[in-house]
Amino acid sequence: LCEVMARARRRGAPHIGPGDRMAALCTVAPPPNGGHHHVVQVAVGKEHGLFLTDEGTVYSWGGSAEHGKLGRVVAGTSEAAWQEPAPIVDFNKTRGEAEIIVQIACGAEHCLALSQKGTLYAWGWNKGGQLGVGLSPKLKEVRVPMVVPFADKEVRVKSCSCAPESSACVTTKGEVYVWGAISYYLFSQGQRYDAGETVAIPVKLRGVPHEESRKSTVQGSPFLPSTVALCREQIACTMRPGRLQDDLSTFRAAMKARSSHLLSITRNRDAIGRSDRGGADAFQTDAVRQLGVEFSQQMVELDRKVHELDEARVECQAQLVRIGRELTVCDQQDTALTESAADLEVKRSKLQLDLGGRSGVSRTLDIQLNDINHFKMSNKRGKMQLLAQRDEDERRNLSLMQEYSDTVSKKHQIEALDTLVAALRRGGLITKSDN
Repeated sequence: LCEVMARARRRGAPHIGPGDRMAALCTVAPPPNGGHHHVVQVAVGKEHGLFLTDEGTVYSWGGSAEHGKLGRVVAGTSEAAWQEPAPIVDFNKTRGEAEIIVQIACGAEHCLALSQKGTLYAWGWNKGGQLGVGLSPKLKEVRVPMVVPFADKEVRVKSCSCAPESSACVTTKGEVYVWGAISYYLFSQGQRYDAGETVAIPVKLRGVPHEESRKSTVQGSPFLPSTVALCREQIACTMRPGRLQDDLSTFRAAMKARSSHLLSITRNRDAIGRSDRGGADAFQTDAVRQLGVEFSQQMVELDRKVHELDEARVECQAQLVRIGRELTVCDQQDTALTESAADLEVKRSKLQLDLGGRSGVSRTLDIQLNDINHFKMSNKRGKMQLLAQRDEDERRNLSLMQEYSDTVSKKHQIEALDTLVAALRRGGLITKSDN
């Protein structure tokens, strides 16, 4: 049996099995011949998903069966029917041969599947030519897997990839083909297509570089594209040796290096175990005891620093609260002064109309207005100083919070190391060779 857990981040995102949209658990029944299934790859689109088993079978599920993106006929119209993973059995149906699928990929509302024989299948929404099967009213959506045709009938695909409305693949010769939106962008909005090439059929990228291998066992053996990945208007490829012998040689060298590393680790572990079968005495060394002392001193220092930072944070926050109150007072004073100035302006205007501005009362009002303007300017300067101080204190508070968090994290690390050293000194860690 294999179990696949899918967690959807929003309503309508891919999920496995009926029931709760946010999390579901599905168990794939074993085949009747007594074999077994293991999921080897998972791919998800906008509202659907696929998984591939080690038997080469593709299962699909989703929030709906719209545009044929599930690649199969869904029994029923309820969400439970769509959400229940079921195998896609229409690969190469016209030939009556069983196809073993080795790779899957999902776009927003379309899918690709690659067979063991190098045949590429596509199904789903084909509005932008992302299926690579051409554009026609009948092919606007494809509900069962359809073979992607290539101009060169000898093409065999070894990897494929999807973007939301794009598709691409790499052939066994290292050629890269694209179709859909990515093809439109890479070929200058379709202006650089050769005769017969369109956005809706696989088009080979011209000028893909072949890197010469300097580490190859065969001089001058090139590195060719192996896998491809898409992202809107960009494309990226991984490179592998073009000659099988060189690829195997590189893999063999990597395995030898890994084996040597693991052997070294095993020998060191066995040497520690043989040094003292008692376990605890093997770790009673001056170096371990010194580590314990150093960790204890570091924890004391970190405790003191955490306490100081905590006090500084409290003080800084209290300062920010005080500044906030003073800014409120400044705003209230400015409002009161503005209202007083407006009242005095009204009075002065009335006096000027009645007495022609020759009254001593009018001069008194002018003096009062000048005083109010002076107070307002002084209040404004004080407010600007408070705002500058608040900005400085907020930066300081942020810095203190970051330093406090880093110090606490470092303290936890030291505590963990101290616990480990204490266990070593007590003999609490025993290698397998001691058992």
